[in-house]
Amino acid sequence: MIAKKGDNFVLVKYQPEWIKSIIFGCRMTENAKSYLKKNLPFDVPFKDAYEGKNTIKIRSS
Repeated sequence: MIAKKGDNFVLVKYQPEWIKSIIFGCRMTENAKSYLKKNLPFDVPFKDAYEGKNTIKIRSS
Protein backbone atom coordinates (compact mmCIF):
# COMPACT_ATOMS: atom_id res chain seq x y z
CA MET A 1 0.00 0.00 0.00
CA ILE A 2 1.32 3.43 -0.89
CA ALA A 3 0.26 6.48 1.08
CA LYS A 4 -1.35 9.23 -0.93
CA LYS A 5 -1.85 12.84 0.03
CA GLY A 6 -5.09 13.16 1.95
CA ASP A 7 -5.06 9.63 3.39
CA ASN A 8 -5.93 9.40 7.07
CA PHE A 9 -2.63 8.00 8.32
CA VAL A 10 0.98 9.02 8.68
CA LEU A 11 4.09 6.96 7.98
CA VAL A 12 6.45 7.12 10.96
CA LYS A 13 10.06 5.96 11.06
CA TYR A 14 10.71 3.60 13.97
CA GLN A 15 13.21 1.12 15.34
CA PRO A 16 12.01 -2.53 15.32
CA GLU A 17 12.93 -2.93 19.00
CA TRP A 18 10.27 -0.34 19.88
CA ILE A 19 7.56 -2.79 18.78
CA LYS A 20 6.73 -5.28 21.56
CA SER A 21 3.70 -6.83 19.83
CA ILE A 22 1.08 -6.12 17.19
CA ILE A 23 -2.58 -6.37 18.13
CA PHE A 24 -5.05 -7.08 15.33
CA GLY A 25 -8.47 -5.49 15.82
CA CYS A 26 -11.72 -7.44 16.14
CA ARG A 27 -12.83 -6.61 12.61
CA MET A 28 -9.51 -6.99 10.81
CA THR A 29 -9.72 -9.36 7.85
CA GLU A 30 -7.71 -12.57 7.70
CA ASN A 31 -6.16 -11.32 4.43
CA ALA A 32 -4.84 -8.19 6.15
CA LYS A 33 -3.48 -10.21 9.09
CA SER A 34 -1.78 -12.66 6.73
CA TYR A 35 -0.25 -9.84 4.67
CA LEU A 36 1.26 -8.20 7.75
CA LYS A 37 2.56 -11.48 9.16
CA LYS A 38 4.29 -12.31 5.87
CA ASN A 39 5.67 -8.85 5.10
CA LEU A 40 7.01 -7.46 8.36
CA PRO A 41 10.81 -7.22 8.09
CA PHE A 42 11.33 -8.38 11.69
CA ASP A 43 9.97 -10.95 14.14
CA VAL A 44 7.31 -9.74 16.59
CA PRO A 45 4.51 -11.47 18.56
CA PHE A 46 0.99 -11.06 17.19
CA LYS A 47 -2.16 -10.80 19.28
CA ASP A 48 -5.86 -10.69 18.45
CA ALA A 49 -8.52 -8.48 19.98
CA TYR A 50 -11.84 -10.24 20.40
CA GLU A 51 -15.21 -9.33 21.81
CA GLY A 52 -15.95 -10.58 25.29
CA LYS A 53 -19.36 -10.31 26.90
CA ASN A 54 -18.94 -6.63 27.83
CA THR A 55 -15.33 -5.89 26.89
CA ILE A 56 -12.70 -6.26 24.24
CA LYS A 57 -10.07 -8.85 25.23
CA ILE A 58 -6.62 -9.66 23.87
CA ARG A 59 -5.14 -13.12 23.22
CA SER A 60 -1.97 -14.36 21.54
CA SER A 61 -2.38 -15.36 17.89
